[in-house]
Amino acid sequence: MMNNILFIGFGSITIKHLNNVNRLNKKSHFYILSKKKNIKLNNVNKNKVTFIENLKSINKIKISYILICNGSNGHLKYLNLLKNISKKIFIEKPISNNFSKLNKISIKNFKSHKIQIGYNFFFLKILKFIKEYFKNSNEKIQKVSVKAGYYLPYWRKDLNYHNSVTANKKLGGGVLLELSHEISYILWLLGRPKTVSGFITKNSKLKIDTEDTALINFEYKNFNCSFDLDIISKYYDRYCKIDTDKHSYIWNYKDNSFIKKNGNITKKIYSKKFDLNESYLDEIKYFLSSKRNFSDLIFKNSIDTLKVIDEVKKSSKQNGIRLKIKYDK
Repeated sequence: MMNNILFIGFGSITIKHLNNVNRLNKKSHFYILSKKKNIKLNNVNKNKVTFIENLKSINKIKISYILICNGSNGHLKYLNLLKNISKKIFIEKPISNNFSKLNKISIKNFKSHKIQIGYNFFFLKILKFIKEYFKNSNEKIQKVSVKAGYYLPYWRKDLNYHNSVTANKKLGGGVLLELSHEISYILWLLGRPKTVSGFITKNSKLKIDTEDTALINFEYKNFNCSFDLDIISKYYDRYCKIDTDKHSYIWNYKDNSFIKKNGNITKKIYSKKFDLNESYLDEIKYFLSSKRNFSDLIFKNSIDTLKVIDEVKKSSKQNGIRLKIKYDK
């Protein structure tokens, strides 16, 4: 059976998802709403792709799945416009660029929809392992440190960084939204913090109109979690360090390892070959399946993530004041 799949936007993440959908479902035909048409499609036959200039072009076409992959400033706009076209909607992370926009739509209207947010870290096998590890551990967490940083011009070799979503505030750019993976997975691993505080600044000479550095602190009942996020580091670094009452643990994203340290003693607990696209493939596979519970979890997490980001911005404007968060139930 032919599946007609609609993509909103045509950047690098659209190409990634399009290739993965095509790999999983060879009978798909893709409709892409975008002004850009001169980008290589890699392994997808051009005959399977139709570019459209407006949504009227698909009025008489039955759309099976929708993937919203434009700038985060337009995510909720298209969610509203397309809610009656298909009930299976994928939104690339973050769910929006502004928490206040969520208040303008009624989430209750989407209870019958399957909405999944593109936080592919939920599908990293090593993070699932770490979550289970501490769930079954009797160790008490005392401190958590999160680091993610890399120089924006080095990110995508085929794209001038000035034109990227990350560089443009109006499109939903900036270090907080771009690296919201870090906030999302910490909320998943550790739960909701009681308070947050932070500073977001622009310290570099990058030609962007967004912040490039964020220093954040989460307060939990018995420990704190600090974040050091940037798009200016000339050396790619991404890890999470968890100190407990017995050991120190480090998840290193680059080599896909999870190690335990105590003094001079180091033990590898998890270390496997790593292909990042596996997590993207698994999230798309899950989206195309009939399952729902996990996508609900990711959806709720994405709302909490945006709420926390909103509070960090408020804190930064008030000289890093600590703010208590009122979450939606």
